[in-house]
Amino acid sequence: MFLCYTYAGDFMNADSDNPSAVADSTPDKELSEMDIKKIMIYRQIGAKIAYYRTLRQMTQAELAKKVNLSRSSIVRIERGKYNNGVPISTLLDIAEGLRIDLASLVTFSEEEKKVWWEIDKHML
Repeated sequence: MFLCYTYAGDFMNADSDNPSAVADSTPDKELSEMDIKKIMIYRQIGAKIAYYRTLRQMTQAELAKKVNLSRSSIVRIERGKYNNGVPISTLLDIAEGLRIDLASLVTFSEEEKKVWWEIDKHML
């Protein structure tokens, strides 16, 4: 079973004292429940990419080269801070570069979802 809590702590300890200032682009904006869920999903996907990349003993630069992205893009994707989400075509390229099925990146276990619900309680 794959559980990934890598970025949950990062989410809880956002870059600011304001718990609503989770998204880089909205530091003073109050986030809705839907915004928070999206951010958690982006971070979970990013954490899974980092997990599988590490499992394959690849550096961020190697993965970036393999999927024709910059290393900084891979860094932002893995941190869940890639603008307003990652295009499906990019996720497909990354999954292929990691030799995994796309579903591995976007399917979440009940245990992973429980982490989101716990974070949700603290954020809203």
